[in-house]
Amino acid sequence: MSTNARSSERNLHTSNRPKIFEISAREGAELCSLVVRNHYANHASPIKQFARDQDINEHTARNIYEGRNAPSFHTLLKMVATIPELASEVRRLTGLLEDLDPEFDRALSRVMQEFDKMKARK
Repeated sequence: MSTNARSSERNLHTSNRPKIFEISAREGAELCSLVVRNHYANHASPIKQFARDQDINEHTARNIYEGRNAPSFHTLLKMVATIPELASEVRRLTGLLEDLDPEFDRALSRVMQEFDKMKARK
């Protein structure tokens, strides 16, 4: 196989990779922070609420909330299970979004946000 053919093969392989390969760990932590901040924007004490919802200590919650650290794998899974916007972002970055209906996903995310707002009012 010629050098040009190998180079073309490598480029083809990397161009089909999911978007997660295009961002750094720091950017991932910042993205996670942004999603968490938006999700908890309407809470009086967003970091405390985030810590309670994820069953993590406040120090860890603050570090994730402020983008200093990415969540551990276990915490990330809990977050994906409870924060619809994060679940959507994970699917987008990992290339799994193509398997789902984006309109349904957006509608479900809106419903979950409204449900969270109603729960917070009680």
